[in-house]
Amino acid sequence: IQALPDKFLSDAPNLIDVRLPKSLQIVRSHVFARTSLRRVDLRHTKVYSVGVGFCEFSPLERLEVRKSFSVRL
Repeated sequence: IQALPDKFLSDAPNLIDVRLPKSLQIVRSHVFARTSLRRVDLRHTKVYSVGVGFCEFSPLERLEVRKSFSVRL
């Protein structure tokens, strides 16, 4: 899996943990919206793009990314 489509796991209020594949490169918009995720670890993936509101309305406290991950605002 290289990409997670828009709203892939959104509206899964009982989702508290997720393990993402190493091959993942793109997390599209609103993928984890309205879940119960508090932590998302992308350090072991190849992610270079994260869509808008990917954890919108979730209690996300910690987002872990590789040191080489750059953020464009």
